[in-house]
Amino acid sequence: MMWTIEDTNAVCRQLGRNGTSPTDSDYTTHLPVVMSSVECVGTESRLIDCPYTTGGSGSPVSLRCTYSASCAHGDVRLTGRQSENEGRLEICNSFSVWGTVCNKHWTQAVSKVVCHSLGYDYEEGSYHTYYTFDRIPATLPISADYVRCSGSENSLGECTYFSHSFSECSHDDDIGIICPPANCEDGDVRLLGTTVSEEGLVLVCVNKRWGPICQNNNEANTKTMCRQLGYTDGYYDRREITAAIPVQNLTLHCHGDESRIFDCTYSRSGPSRCSYYDLTYISCEPASCTDGQVRLVDGATDVEGRVEICFSRRWGTISGDGWTQTESTVICNDLGYEATVGRQ
Repeated sequence: MMWTIEDTNAVCRQLGRNGTSPTDSDYTTHLPVVMSSVECVGTESRLIDCPYTTGGSGSPVSLRCTYSASCAHGDVRLTGRQSENEGRLEICNSFSVWGTVCNKHWTQAVSKVVCHSLGYDYEEGSYHTYYTFDRIPATLPISADYVRCSGSENSLGECTYFSHSFSECSHDDDIGIICPPANCEDGDVRLLGTTVSEEGLVLVCVNKRWGPICQNNNEANTKTMCRQLGYTDGYYDRREITAAIPVQNLTLHCHGDESRIFDCTYSRSGPSRCSYYDLTYISCEPASCTDGQVRLVDGATDVEGRVEICFSRRWGTISGDGWTQTESTVICNDLGYEATVGRQ
């Protein structure tokens, strides 16, 4: 029975690649024939899942797989569990193929880098061995072992590790990680990547994970983002930024006068990948206030509302924990009013 393209697809899929066709190259071997008359339909994840005959004779099959550019070198992901913040760790190798990571000499510093690079928080004890997770047959290559991180890196790609080292590890040594959800609410915004607090790469919280967004560079969106961050105005900038954090599937359509981005029209169907040059980067104008200045916002009249205070030329709120009538009196006196009742 002739070898078919469906058989090739099954082999290449098992190796994490795309199939093309058999080749005429002669890869000489003295190994015995252990499988023949293979009849794949092309959707199998492993060659052994196809119908076949044990043993046989004839020339061995040679084929060429193409590399599937489904990931960028150094990308990481967690797979094999229902929750996105936990699972078997996989890294994209230099051939743009996903592979597992060996747990040899694994440290908490490495787990910290992985969790932060995925947009999650980190706690001591966040990593577990593969057996902690549902045992799913791993048909991917082992792409990294002996990983070394200091804990300050932005991505696993900045750490040192051995690539494609198969001698010390098996898939029984695949590492699994649980990353605590980020301490944020849907629609929260923060800026990342510079020493200047009012500018940087925009990160948005969705489902307890921080991540950048693509193609939201317009004036109205930027104004709303800056207002949410406590600034007055701002502008967007196109910069090539290295960011390993997975992109949020989010598209914004703001008018520019909203208080928060989730007050805008938005959809969670944006692009899942974009070039580093197309990530949303903004610069906000510092608020025209002085440190310690207070104001009342969103009240029915000028003499009531949410208390906001200027800090580092940026407006922010004050926690109501432990708030008493004394604090209300101080605020009202500062604004030139007499204090009545302070409400949280």
